Amino acid sequence: MLLGATQAIVVSMWFVVVIILAEHFKVFFTHAKSARWLNVLSGSVFIAFSAKLATAKLSL
Repeated sequence: MLLGATQAIVVSMWFVVVIILAEHFKVFFTHAKSARWLNVLSGSVFIAFSAKLATAKLSL
């Protein structure tokens, strides 16, 4: 019972932190220039992971 309550409190606090940070970064995420930069960054990460997957050896 105590473990469940502790977990619920930790998760609630984490969501509070995420909400506060989202409010502070809202201006950054809504600008077109920063949105383009985030798209380029996430696309680059996606391409890097797909290249890593394509070159991985299959072990059976």
